[in-house]
Amino acid sequence: MISLSVFAAVTSDPIQKPEDPITTWALENIGLEWGAAAGVALFVLGAVGALVLISQWAASGFSTLPFTLSLASFMAIVIGLQTVLSSFFPSSIDR
Repeated sequence: MISLSVFAAVTSDPIQKPEDPITTWALENIGLEWGAAAGVALFVLGAVGALVLISQWAASGFSTLPFTLSLASFMAIVIGLQTVLSSFFPSSIDR
């Protein structure tokens, strides 16, 4: 939601710069490198959690898994990928 609001604020009026503090801060402080690094770190954290889940699943004879850990792992994977991909847009606009 944050990346969508930043994208909407930037593209809604291409002549004027956005004046809200969150968009201004995000455009000035978060670049491609920071966004990609944070996204990759979150993706790796989720992937490690998923690998732990797969090993627990195999060790338990393929029975049920804890829902909370599986939800957190796969949500971290998805948010990590989204963060990596959405960090390309602010780096491509003029500041």
